[in-house]
Amino acid sequence: MPTLSRLTLSLLSFTALGLAACGPGEQSTEEPFGDDMERAADEAASFDEMEEVDNSDAYVFRCGATQVAVRFQGVERMEMTVDQEVYTMFSVVSASGARFQAANDPNTVFWTQGNTAMLTLAGEDYPECNLISEPEAVETGAVDTNAGTGDLYAGPEGLGGGEWVVEDINGGGVIDSSRTTLNFGEDGRVAGMASCNNFNASYEAGERTLTIGPAAATRKMCAEALMNQETTFLNALESVSSWQVTPEGALELSGDEISIIARR
Repeated sequence: MPTLSRLTLSLLSFTALGLAACGPGEQSTEEPFGDDMERAADEAASFDEMEEVDNSDAYVFRCGATQVAVRFQGVERMEMTVDQEVYTMFSVVSASGARFQAANDPNTVFWTQGNTAMLTLAGEDYPECNLISEPEAVETGAVDTNAGTGDLYAGPEGLGGGEWVVEDINGGGVIDSSRTTLNFGEDGRVAGMASCNNFNASYEAGERTLTIGPAAATRKMCAEALMNQETTFLNALESVSSWQVTPEGALELSGDEISIIARR
């Protein structure tokens, strides 16, 4: 199945142990997230009485005549809706793609690579699944701001005027070949790439002060390492309290126990 950048649902652990332990098509013999899965088994629910299910916040696949809606809850757990029945799924190790297993049935599996997937329900295999829609950016919070940026925006020592490419987050650098960016607009909005997803947020800047509101972001899923970097970056943005452009042209954002360094 081809892997497309629009939806990279690779939630693998990139540890050597995980990759060495399982070959193609194999999965870990250990019970994944044992206690959590037992509790989650009680959460599976039927929605037979519902006339229509709102899938606007889900990745929707079509497997033959069957429609499957997938909602990710972090990198280890997801909720899958098939024919209005909801399954709580947990990530299990696979050699490629992202494989999820039902909390109450090891024979119910959703295994995805890019924009295609394979579905097995109670041991019954379905036709190949193809992505037909995905959620739009979802607001995770909002900050009201009518702040203008004035002279703080323009010029080589200003926040705006071009894209900043992040090269360090909290002193830990960034993943090679990953892309994390910041674009400060004159309208009091900052947007860019958060490592996997596009994001935007409100911001308010002073002479050397800066506050950034909670971000709205798309919900693509990428490799676990990228998702972790993205989470660290977005959390750091919310903790920013000051900014400066150094004589060397680097943008330094700082706050309580966080720092971000970027360059044009």
